[in-house]
Amino acid sequence: MKVVPINFYRTPEVLSPKDKYSRTLQVDKNTIYCYAGRGSIFGNYHSKKEDPRTKQISDFKHNYDRESVINKLDSFNKEGITTVYVGCSCLPKECHTEEVAYDYNNTFVSRSD
Repeated sequence: MKVVPINFYRTPEVLSPKDKYSRTLQVDKNTIYCYAGRGSIFGNYHSKKEDPRTKQISDFKHNYDRESVINKLDSFNKEGITTVYVGCSCLPKECHTEEVAYDYNNTFVSRSD
């Protein structure tokens, strides 16, 4: 399974504005979109008002609940999902979803495939 960070404002037409803010949307048997904004399991809870973007992402990278995120991604893998898009509004600027994708794709995928 592959995890891909995306900007939810530039997603395929398959997502309506309402769908963007639901937590997950499975568009076919192999693909799922996950909202990665605040309030979701993939969300960055560090304040963008208080910290610059690079500090927010660094804090997220060192403090996010890796086990819960990886377990959620593994559950998709077990359901036969081949691609998970984690979306936030930051991209193409630096974004915490890149950390989630990097962690899963480069560290954990070998144990779950």
